[in-house]
Amino acid sequence: MKLRYYLRGLGIGIIVTLILTGIAGNKKQEMTNEEIKARAAELGMIESTTLSDEPTQIPEVTETVTPTQIPEVAETVTPTQAPEVTETVTPTQAPEVTETVTPTPAPTESAAAEQTDEEQAIAGDESREMVLITIQRGDSSVKVSRMAQEAGLVENAQDFDRYLCASGYDKRLAVGMHEIPTGATYEEIAKILTGR
Repeated sequence: MKLRYYLRGLGIGIIVTLILTGIAGNKKQEMTNEEIKARAAELGMIESTTLSDEPTQIPEVTETVTPTQIPEVAETVTPTQAPEVTETVTPTQAPEVTETVTPTPAPTESAAAEQTDEEQAIAGDESREMVLITIQRGDSSVKVSRMAQEAGLVENAQDFDRYLCASGYDKRLAVGMHEIPTGATYEEIAKILTGR
């Protein structure tokens, strides 16, 4: 019940305030141009007699800059002579070497076949040209892929980068220098670059 009285009092207060501001606002008179000019003069304002729509021109300032000369510095370098080093060589006597020959058993056919396969693999690796790629700390797989393309290891850097990312090699690139044989597959290159 008290809430109703508060709301009534608030409403009456708003209405009275509106009435008072309305009455006070009507008493305000409009000033004529002469009254405005007189009031401006009382406040110390100055009336401008000429008004133009044209913008005022700012005078151009030209500044000439003269280059300063840098004094030439002549440096004289005198070569120093390296001291002579003489080396005396004294002959030493070579020790006597005796050679003993021990007979080796004849290899079996399977051992001979294995040796030829290994020799062929080694000979095949030696005939392949090696390319050196250096990975520095912070190098991304994109940069490494570009280096591999520039070195001639892969034809397309984007394809190789996609392979590295898809296989998870992009997160395990090892910092350092890596020797990679030409003609290696993506998997072989990736394993060498990750140090596996």
